[in-house]
Amino acid sequence: MNRMIDWQSLAISKWQRWFTIAIVLLVGCTVPFDGIPTEDTTRYESQMQVSSAREYLEEAWRLGREWRTDVELKQIRVNFAMTAMLVRSTNIDFTFESPSEDRVRFYVHCLMGTCSGSGVRIPMTSGWGAVDFDEDMIDSDEAALIAIQNGGAEYVDLPRAFMSLSLLRDSPRSEGSVVWEGYFADGVRKPLYVVIDPYTGDVLRIDQ
Repeated sequence: MNRMIDWQSLAISKWQRWFTIAIVLLVGCTVPFDGIPTEDTTRYESQMQVSSAREYLEEAWRLGREWRTDVELKQIRVNFAMTAMLVRSTNIDFTFESPSEDRVRFYVHCLMGTCSGSGVRIPMTSGWGAVDFDEDMIDSDEAALIAIQNGGAEYVDLPRAFMSLSLLRDSPRSEGSVVWEGYFADGVRKPLYVVIDPYTGDVLRIDQ
């Protein structure tokens, strides 16, 4: 039995598909996480060396309070070096601000078991909400692996690839929920953001 093919409808369908792809490439996309990653990224578990942000927390607060007693923690940021063989954290930075200081920010820089603090003059404070690193929240090592497993693996083998992981408030930064935010970039493609619930480890969304 012969089938009649509606060539006009087929052409329109193809045109619509290519038009949709073009729009996504032009404006980027925000993808809510609703399943398990299809790529096998389990190999990265043995290739990751990530320092614990929680291990440095007490010392960071001590240095921050030596600067100003009313200090507020605004961000914890873990920086990484990435190669095809290894994803390794290089340092952890704690950013503090004080309601009594509108033009100075205090950074605590932690590396290889030691921390040091310094104030940096700025035009104005960030206006971001304060962050509490609760005991029930996952640590930086687990959050980093989740970010790699949900899109970040595409950047691991790229030249000049960069990764950071931050505990901060989601948009709007002044009052959003506290999240882990993985950031991946290589200077060529659009940066990738993986936003993670710090209590459950669930991926809230993937932005690019």
